[in-house]
Amino acid sequence: GLVLALVLAALWTDRARAQRRTPALLAGLAPGVLGVIGTSLWLHGALLPPTTAGLDLAFLPRNLPAYALWLLLLYPGLLLSPRRAGPLRTEATAVLVSSLLLFGAFEHRYTGLGGGALVVGLRFFLPATVVLLPGYAHLLEAASTGLPRRAVRPLAWLGGAALLVGALGLQVPHAALQRAQQIRMQAVAEGLTGDPLLCTNDARELLLVPPGPVVPWFRLPALTAALSARPDVQVLTMSRADRPGGADEAVALRTFAEARWTLTQIAHVPAEGAAPEVTLWQGRASSP
Repeated sequence: GLVLALVLAALWTDRARAQRRTPALLAGLAPGVLGVIGTSLWLHGALLPPTTAGLDLAFLPRNLPAYALWLLLLYPGLLLSPRRAGPLRTEATAVLVSSLLLFGAFEHRYTGLGGGALVVGLRFFLPATVVLLPGYAHLLEAASTGLPRRAVRPLAWLGGAALLVGALGLQVPHAALQRAQQIRMQAVAEGLTGDPLLCTNDARELLLVPPGPVVPWFRLPALTAALSARPDVQVLTMSRADRPGGADEAVALRTFAEARWTLTQIAHVPAEGAAPEVTLWQGRASSP
């Protein structure tokens, strides 16, 4: 979405100014776009991820005010920065608007004004900063001229110190989530046997070097007949509260497996705060 907005803005600018910058822009974007396409083909077996769950215009009324408020508090004036972007004014406007609309339509657990919303929500806008920061720098420089000269440097230090303290404070919950993730990865690694592993899509992040073949949930329909002939499999589910449909996917995978194998629970790590529930089963062929 952001790439498309940037390209369309460049085409518009070239037409209005009788320039030919778009070919150079496309050449610069090509390596990144091809890398994303290659990664999607490798991970999902398709050009695009298998689902668009979590994207809905109905989420805009709740997310847009939160994002706008966070941006105003952390980066005062950033929403006006395209006006100072000079030759990139059209591109900066297109990227900012498309970012707000695209990520405002994405549903996740961390909404509102909590620390989770600050990290999970505003990280989506990092790609847009490449285009927005030049105009933002000009905006801040112009604003500083209206302040007493002696106040500029103390205010800059004060703002920098506040951002540093906030960043350090966010490391505490982030470290706790990292420890929780490590516990779940270790529990799964100790239970893997090398049998084919059927897993929910989110659970793949727990697998560093799986000892056997991994079949994610979105590939199961095409492999049902082949998997039903397997005498033994393992089943891994992870229910993430910040992913719409994650719990339903875990239940669906377990129901699919129970209809074909006798399941024995090997490992289970319950949900704790934002950390997800993870369960690993061993599946044995049911007796005829």
